[in-house]
Formats: sequence, structure tokens, C-alpha cells
Amino acid sequence: MLRLAFLNLSRRKLRVFLLALTVIITTSFLVAVLILGNSLLEALAGRVQDTGQLAEIWTEDFVTFTRNTLIVFDILALFVGAFVIKNTFMVILAQRSKELGLLRTLGASKHQVFQLVIWEALFVGLIGGLIGIAAGIGLAQLSLSLSAALGWNVPNVGLIFTSAVFIWPIILGVAVTVTSAVLPAFMAARQSPLKALTEARQLIKNSLKIRLVVGSVIAAIGLLLSLLMIFTEPQVDEGEDFQRTAFVLALRVFTLSIGSICAFIGLSILAPAIAKAASRLSMRRLRRSRFIGLRLAAGNIWRQPLRSAATANALMIGITLIATVTVVIGSTRATTIHFIEEYFPIDWLVVPGEEGDSLLSTSFDFQPEAIISQDLYDSVAAIDEGLEVSGLRYDWGQAQIGAVDGQPVVAPDGSEPSVRDADPPGSYALLDSLNLAGIDLLEESEDFFSLDLDGEELANLEAGQLAVSQWLVGDYGLELGSEVEIIYREAPEPGTGEMGEEINRQTYVIGGFYEDYFDGMNLVLSNDRFEALTAKTAYTQLIINDPEGFASEDNRQALEELLGEDSGLVILGQDDVVDVINDIFDWILNIFRGLLSLSFVVAAAGIFNTLILSVFERRREIGLLRAVGGSVGLIRRMVTLEAIKIATLGVLLGTAAGIFFAWGIIEVSIRDQLRVAEDSELALEFLFHIPVRDLLLYYGIALAMALIAAVLPALKATRQKIIEALRSA
Repeated sequence: MLRLAFLNLSRRKLRVFLLALTVIITTSFLVAVLILGNSLLEALAGRVQDTGQLAEIWTEDFVTFTRNTLIVFDILALFVGAFVIKNTFMVILAQRSKELGLLRTLGASKHQVFQLVIWEALFVGLIGGLIGIAAGIGLAQLSLSLSAALGWNVPNVGLIFTSAVFIWPIILGVAVTVTSAVLPAFMAARQSPLKALTEARQLIKNSLKIRLVVGSVIAAIGLLLSLLMIFTEPQVDEGEDFQRTAFVLALRVFTLSIGSICAFIGLSILAPAIAKAASRLSMRRLRRSRFIGLRLAAGNIWRQPLRSAATANALMIGITLIATVTVVIGSTRATTIHFIEEYFPIDWLVVPGEEGDSLLSTSFDFQPEAIISQDLYDSVAAIDEGLEVSGLRYDWGQAQIGAVDGQPVVAPDGSEPSVRDADPPGSYALLDSLNLAGIDLLEESEDFFSLDLDGEELANLEAGQLAVSQWLVGDYGLELGSEVEIIYREAPEPGTGEMGEEINRQTYVIGGFYEDYFDGMNLVLSNDRFEALTAKTAYTQLIINDPEGFASEDNRQALEELLGEDSGLVILGQDDVVDVINDIFDWILNIFRGLLSLSFVVAAAGIFNTLILSVFERRREIGLLRAVGGSVGLIRRMVTLEAIKIATLGVLLGTAAGIFFAWGIIEVSIRDQLRVAEDSELALEFLFHIPVRDLLLYYGIALAMALIAAVLPALKATRQKIIEALRSA
């Protein structure tokens, strides 16, 4: 069987290429990711050694995380590719049913036929993996060259090869191909010789009734579980133990995940029935239409719904994921902008930055430099007595909690709180450095920084007490009124991750807690207490609010003149902040779009495979169409429209599933967290937003890729000779 498998592949080069195409695409991406990850790690390690500017453990963690994330998306693309390979095997084995039946007649057993197909799959996976390695090396080199040509500051130390570059692509390529071939091989082996010799059609009948029942049951179970989680709230009492609360939330997310998976599997099983029903509806509506190509394309899908649906399922996976991410990010974007416009009473922000810098880098620098002096603060406040000016002082990672109610805080190993006691070094632990903030006690400041403090707690803060992030309560056992000793230290040594020498320590009473959603503020003091602890007087940013309409263009111009062009400060209005939010979410969304685009490419390869094999299978039918007067344009339109219909089916099913899954994520994951955090107002006002424009863009991309995938099959369909096509069996 091994020799026969090799001979079969050598005689069918086109089919080998079609089977190996998906493996080549996915393994080449995997190879490129592994090589570029190795190169980037080598470059960063050299920079750490030469300059000491970066901590090696941090750079390794970051690059490893990025590389592993890319590998996860590549494995997802391999999963999509498994659908394509399985579908391609089913079509090819259907075309070879007479050949396999003849083998059975000559004495081959079911096991030998199964073994033959598996050996062929193994050879195809091996060939695809080897070609993928070569293509991946070229892709990695192209990426480095393109980065240099575009002027991106990417360290280039050449291509770094490890054994994983050559081993994993082969293993994954062979594993995916062989696994995808198991079901087609099993169906081919159980086919009776007589039936195989008399039918050169698909190996399994369109058992749509069975699929309809099974798919409906699984989808109904999934929908029931998902809707149960969506329309119920977590049963957590006030003051509930943190671990039990976390367990309840995790259980709800797990139940939603099981329901979503069941719903998706059910939808995949139902896809052939949906494809057949949609095609039948199209055929009825187009019965008297002059668009013959549309009628023929609908008829082809109606006759082969399993094959069309399997191809659509490959596209549906990618569309489902990207639609889910798009709706979740779009909803978060809409909610964030809504809250900025409705609840953050700011007119201007003065922040470090230079004119011409992007708003994203200017406004959301994670460690902005404190360069606003007290004199400048006073000058800004003097522009107009109607303006309310609030200053923020920020200190990154130089504070620690040394004791709570007189009891020293120690690490799990009993050591004193002087350095990070984490394993491995560089990761976060109980005694990690904390961020300390000082604010002016205006109500607008409290609102802007999401402190959620009531009037009494604000008064406590003004009286010299401490406000603490809710995130620290469980770790340190904090309560309202607890006495907390804050140790203030020198900044960590570059590249070490260790805390510096102690500068000062003060004891404060906790006067309030707040939910730290966005800002990363662990501890908050009034500005005078902040200055007493840290001896720092400069501000990180200024918040300028105008309750009476004093934020006029004249005042803004006066503020710009006061700051000057070389102050290193820029002024942002509320519209600018909204633009920043849009830039942030666009950046995040584009990352996911790029990562998920690989599944689009694999799905397009699946459409190409399906069409070209369909053309080969229907060459006699196409020849007959040409013989009775069908034009070349008609044949091309038929093949192209079939590709469009398959892509449309995948996009519509994937979009519907993605919107539903995003709804579940928002209700069960995001809103549950907000409800448990006792922020019911934010939970109720978290918007569910469907970015229609983005979803239409994905549909357009899918159609474009389907059109590209249909070009070669359409040409092949029109170039075959009519007489030879009519003679083919």
C-alpha cells in the first residue's frame, strides 16, 4: 500500500498540490513566526547586555508571549485548514470511487483501502511541511527586508534557526493532514465494491434529515445554556467571600463557553441543510430570471450541499472570531466614548508631549514625565478665575505597603518587604511596587479618575487619609479605617526589577476604596500629603474644567501662549480624548484583524480547492453546456457566482454567530464583573454596539477573496475542449 500510495500521488500532481496548499500556507507562517521570534530575542538580549536599559526577563517574557500568541492564531488557521483538507479529500475520493472499488474487487480489504488513503495523506503532509519550511524562511527574510525598507525600528540580527523551526512544521503538517483524512478514508473503506463501480459520485449521501435533527438538538442545547447565562445575574451576596465570587463568575463564563461551542457545532452541522434550503429558494425565485449563471450556481450548491457547506464552514470559523472581537471592541469603544462625553467633566487636559506627536502616544504614555511646575500651575489657574484647575501627581512603582494595623507585611517566605519576592524574578507578587497618585480635591478630579468616592470619603481624603484601590483589599486584608504604613523608595535600578533604597515612610488611615478600572492608580493621597511623602512638587498633568462657560477660544489661546511652543506640553480637549480612544481601539482591532486574516487566506484556499475539483468533476456537464450553446462568459459566471454564494453563506452564518457570542461575552463576562463590583450603573449603561461598517468590510474582503479564488477554476472550466469533456465519464 505504501508503494501504491506513492504511485497514486506521482500520477496526480494537481490533486497533491491542492491538498498540500493549505499545509504550505499555515506552516510557512509558523516557520516565519518561529524564526522572527528567535531573531528578536537575540537582538533584545544583545541590547540588554550592551546598554543595561532593559531587563532580560521582561523582554523574554514579552517576546515569548507575542510569539506564542501568533502561534495560537496559526494553530487556529491549521484548524480551519483541517476543514479544507477534509473537504478536499472527500471530493477527491469521490472521484476515485471506481478505482477504489476495483481495488476491493481485486482482493484489497477495507483496512488496506483505509491504509492507502492514510499513507497518501502522510505523504501530502510531509511534502506540504517541507515546502512550508522553505516558504516560511523566505517570508521571514521578506518581513525583515520590508521592515528595513519602511524605516521601522526593528532590530535585525539576521535569521536565527533552531530545531523547532524544522521539526514543528513537519509534525503539525503531517498531523493535521492525516487527522483530516481519517473520516474520508473511513467512508472510502466501508464503500461496497459494487456500489463504488457503478457510482462515481460522492461517497456519502446527503443525509440532511439526520444532520437536521442532530444539528438542531446540539444547537438548541447551546442556545439554551447561553441564553440562561445571558438573562440571569450572578447570585452573589454583598460581602461574599472573594474566592466564592470568583468561582461563581468563572462557572458562568464556563457555562457560556460550553453553550457557545455547542451552538457553533450545531450550526456547522446544520450548514448543509441551510445551504440546500437557501439554494432551493434561489432557484425558485430565479426560475424565470435571465441570469442563467445564477440559476446554475444555485443548482450546483443544491446538488452538493455537503461540499459547499464544508467550504463555507472553514470561512465561517474565521468570520465568527473576527465578528466576535469586532462587536466586543466596538461595544467597549462606544461605552468608553459615551462615558467620556457624559460623565467626565473636563474641557482641557495639559499633558506631556510635543506638537506633532500622535494623540495616542501623547495622552496615554504609561509613564509620563512630571514636568509641570507649581508656578505653571498657578499661572494656568490665574488665566480666568472661572476656570477650575486640578493637578495630578503620579509616582510609578516606588511605593509599598509595609504594615497594616501595626502588623508588618511579609512575603510568603517571611522576608522583609524590600524587594520583589517573586518566582521567577520580574513577575508580580504580593510585595510588588505600587503606583501612588496625588490629586487636588475637586469633584471633577474624582469623577475624571473614576475614584467612585462619596462625599464623606472625599472629606476623609482631604483630612489626610488614604484612598486605596479595591484590587488591593483581598491581598492585604484592608478595611475602612485600617492604619496602613506606606514605604516610599528610590526608583528601581534599570534592568533589575528590584526596589530602591527607602526614602520615607508614613502611616495613613484608609478613608475610602475605589474601583480602579482604567488608570492603574493603586494608592491615592491629597496633593499636599503626596508632596510630604515623596518631596515631589511637579505635576504629571492638569485637568481644566469650565462649569460656567469660561473655556472659551480666548482662554485656550491664552493657555497656548502661556505654555509656549517648547514647553514639552500639549493641550487636549474632550474631542481630542475621544480621538485618542478611537485610535486605541482601532489599533487593537487592527492587531486582531491581522492575526485572524490568516484564517481568511486558508478559507480562500478551500474555496479554490472546492471550485477546481468541482470543475474537474463536472467537466462532462460543462462540456454539454458548451455544446448546447453556453458561452464562455456563462461558464465563468457560473463558477464565479458559485464561489460568491459559498462565501456569502460562510459570512452570514459566521456574522450571526459572532454577534451572538459577543452579546454573551458582554453580558456574562463584562457586565457580571461590573455588577459584582457594585457598579450597577456602569453595568446597565455598558452599550451593546454592532459596528455594521466593519462587518460589511469583512463581507467585502471575503467576496474579493472568493472572486480571486474563482479565477483559475473559471479559466480551467472554459479552456477544456468540448469533445474531450463530453467523452469523460
